[in-house]
Amino acid sequence: MLREYSRCSVMRHLAEKLFLIELTVNTHRRKIMQKLEMKNSAQLVAYIEKNQITGHQLK
Repeated sequence: MLREYSRCSVMRHLAEKLFLIELTVNTHRRKIMQKLEMKNSAQLVAYIEKNQITGHQLK
């Protein structure tokens, strides 16, 4: 999910791509940001890019 988030800024599009509802995507994003102590989505995207996170690392 993190990898896809870094590529898609529109939650609705991401939800459709992952066959989820938008609320689910937003909930996952919010929980990830809380765990990483981030204040905004830009920090999350920067973290994803800096750490070169891919779906393979999340399994």
